[in-house]
Parts: sequence; structure tokens; C-alpha cells
Amino acid sequence: MKLRDVLINSAEQRPRAGVRLALHLILLVAFVLLFEFAAVLLIVAALDERELTELYAEARALDLDVLVEVHDEEELARALEEIDPDIIGINNRDLDTFVTDIGTSVRLRNNVPAGCVVVAESGIRNRADIEYLQQAGIGAFLIGEGLVTAPDAGYRLRQFLGVAGDAG
Repeated sequence: MKLRDVLINSAEQRPRAGVRLALHLILLVAFVLLFEFAAVLLIVAALDERELTELYAEARALDLDVLVEVHDEEELARALEEIDPDIIGINNRDLDTFVTDIGTSVRLRNNVPAGCVVVAESGIRNRADIEYLQQAGIGAFLIGEGLVTAPDAGYRLRQFLGVAGDAG
């Protein structure tokens, strides 16, 4: 079974969805209070309409920033229809194949309303990728693997920022 199927099936097959949502809300509040969270990630593929709308509303009521993550046109349309997100994260990793393609961010960017911050997520390997995404109007980036696998994460970050004297 593919990850996308697991996420979608878990979102669709919830005999106790009300209990699940209540637990999500309790955990959200608890983490905000205990760990002073400033932001939360909501993955559209993992949430049904009610969970997405209520978790988003609760997070905003707690004055949290909400990064709403999408993987494709369908999820983006759902997010824009069900909530009014300030921040959209476009994950470039295909949930079926795990292949990353930063072209996904560029393609979906055109469907994001003006004024909404777009974050390109996954598959950003170097400064050239960042410049390509910036040319498409994307100014925020979530870089994980490119930093955690680097022998010197600080130097690697400077490379991504274009201040290391080498754009590698």
C-alpha cells in the first residue's frame, strides 16, 4: 500500500472521527501551552474536511501560524475551498513514488492566491534550485535532507543562501 493510500484511507475510515478530532484539538492546545509552539503543520492529505477546518480555526484562534501542506492540484483546491490559508506549503515529494520534483511548486504556485505565502518543500538540493523557485515567485523554502545529510550544516546553509563563495 502506498503512503498516499494510507493517508487517504485513514482520513476516510474514521468510525470515531469526533473523538479523533477532539484529541487533535486537545493535543494542539497542550503543545501550544507546554512547548510554546508558534506554528503548526496541517497536511491536507491526512485530514478530512471537518478536521482541516476545525484544526485550522483552532490554531488561528490560538494565534498560531498554520502551514497548510499540499502535494497536488486536488489538495490545493481543497485547501483553498475549505479554509483561507495564509501559508501554503507545496511538498514536491510525490506520495506514490517518493520522487521529488521542484517543478511541482512552480506549477502549483500559479493557483495560489496573491498574498498567500508559498513555501517550497522537499527536493531543494542547491542554490540553483532556490533561484529557480524564486524566479517563479516563491520566497520561502523548507529544506531538510539537504541540511541534515551535509557534513557541515552551517556551511551548507550558507551555500543555499548564496553567501559561501560557492553556489554548490
